[in-house]
Amino acid sequence: MKYNIRKLNPFLVAVPDIGVGVFWALSGTVAPWIIYSHTNSNFHAMLIMSMGAFTGIFMQIISGILSDRTKFSLRWGKRTPWILGGVLVAAIGMVFWSIVPSYALLFIVAFITYAAVNFYQGPYYTMVMEVVDRDQIGYANTLARTTAQIGATAISFVSAMIFLKFGSLTTCIIIALFLIVPTFIILPNILKERPENIVAVPTYKLSMDFAKYPRVLQLFAATFCFFAGYACLVPMLTPHFVNYLHFSKKDVGIAMTLYGFTSIFYGILASRVNDKFNKKKVYIVASTAFFIVFVSGNLIHHSTLALYIFMGCAGVTFLATQISIYTLLPEVAPKERLGEFQGILNMFISLSQFIIMIVMGKVMDMGGAGILYPIGGVIVFFAILIMLPNIKERRENSVAL
Repeated sequence: MKYNIRKLNPFLVAVPDIGVGVFWALSGTVAPWIIYSHTNSNFHAMLIMSMGAFTGIFMQIISGILSDRTKFSLRWGKRTPWILGGVLVAAIGMVFWSIVPSYALLFIVAFITYAAVNFYQGPYYTMVMEVVDRDQIGYANTLARTTAQIGATAISFVSAMIFLKFGSLTTCIIIALFLIVPTFIILPNILKERPENIVAVPTYKLSMDFAKYPRVLQLFAATFCFFAGYACLVPMLTPHFVNYLHFSKKDVGIAMTLYGFTSIFYGILASRVNDKFNKKKVYIVASTAFFIVFVSGNLIHHSTLALYIFMGCAGVTFLATQISIYTLLPEVAPKERLGEFQGILNMFISLSQFIIMIVMGKVMDMGGAGILYPIGGVIVFFAILIMLPNIKERRENSVAL
């Protein structure tokens, strides 16, 4: 299929991210609703939900390395086979969420589903940067995160209604379709990596040598703290606002919808200008704004309006910071190891959320819900401090931030 590659590729590669957004929006709505039908324990609920983060620690590194070392073909490209395989397993697993009869079986199914989603996210997010020109990377990343928020908003808007009216099976089938349809339409039939972005990969040796790249290490450390703070927000919505503060599922669903709408609004505004600003400064400004919004969450007790405003502001500031992180990575990582470093970045994202969800699930079971936002705020503040120093890169041909 012939088309204007430079004009359309940033849009086409962003379409599959709709399904990614739909799936991860589950952490604030459908996932805990299903899990809490099998257990009353916050710790046990967070244990299942933390498997998304736990499998992300290693699955995205594995798939990143595998796709880096896959030989490019005219029919399949380089990353596509790994993406399609992961999506297919994830979609099937999603359906089984609704029909398993026990907590133990749900844990197993959730583990497989989360592993599959993480497996295909590694190659997919690397592919986003390889199907466009280098000066379009920020633009493409912004579009992809925006379409993810479109998916998250769509499912958040209707999830409570569908779940309460039609049950978990119908809800899970719809989510599975969001995962599989956009990906299978776009990737194998239309989109391929740009040949000039295909770099020969040297023989790989298992190594976590990112410490040799000071700016990479700085980005990874800041990312760890930022997403640890984020884990106190969306994954904890149901335990905190429904179970602890007694908001309704409908209230939380609307709050997540506003979270998505404001993210989309930011994505539309930022998509054309993101590459024109210093990416590190964008991160500092965005993460500082997220910190201010985050600590205000501790002031919400009964007002649904306050909850809606809080989540709306959180959506903008979270997406702005997330985009800046993914846009910074190709600036500091070795080009020939971009897939591997993408996986390591996501390892830090996942590890931080895994730790926080396990710890805070236990803390909330012990009656510590009131310290959720103070703890998260402190962690996000460290994410800002870490990125403040201007570190000189040791390797040659570095690009100034």
